[in-house]
Amino acid sequence: MLYIWKLKSFQNWYKAQSEAGNRIDDAELLYSFRPGFKDFIFMFVLRANIYIKSEDRNKTNEFVLSRPDISTVLLWKREKSFEDSEVVLIKEFRTPSTSSDGFVRELVGGSSNKTDDLQTIAIEEVLEETGFVIKRERLKSLGSRQMCATLSAHKSNLYSVKLTEDELKWFKSQKDIVHGNKEDSERTFIEVYTVKDLLNNENIDWSCLGQIFSAYNFINH
Repeated sequence: MLYIWKLKSFQNWYKAQSEAGNRIDDAELLYSFRPGFKDFIFMFVLRANIYIKSEDRNKTNEFVLSRPDISTVLLWKREKSFEDSEVVLIKEFRTPSTSSDGFVRELVGGSSNKTDDLQTIAIEEVLEETGFVIKRERLKSLGSRQMCATLSAHKSNLYSVKLTEDELKWFKSQKDIVHGNKEDSERTFIEVYTVKDLLNNENIDWSCLGQIFSAYNFINH
């Protein structure tokens, strides 16, 4: 358990519980994942006995899944109507997907075991998954939130980048070109949608839509 305790992903979760007044009375490590037998732990699953201060009771029948926080980038071309604005998504095969074709459509994003700098991670993920170079000063922070709080403790640190018409055309020209990190068996494909089309596409998950619609609050900025 000591090597789990030292993980930043564990400490982030533990800090949040402690600040809420809760405590860990007991815990059992169920699983840890080192992708490709690398020298870092990407994910862990912990069964936890939590004392909930505000309710004066213990909860013992749930587990905590956590991984490093991610940086996510909303690459978009804003139009007068938010629904007509165009968004760059990544299509990628993901084993848990239940979409009609087995692929997920998501914003560019990911984590790193090399740096904790969120903007650096965002820039690197855009380059890796699309081949596009973003300058740091173009990143606008839209905040940080959990993606699936009933399952995973990790957060998405969301940024937006407003694209020019020429840049959007470039992304559209990349539709059938493979990007991604080959060492991690990552194959990503660029797709561009209007916000209206995304609302009518059942292959787009709620967490992706939620991140996109967070930009609505910044549409006049």
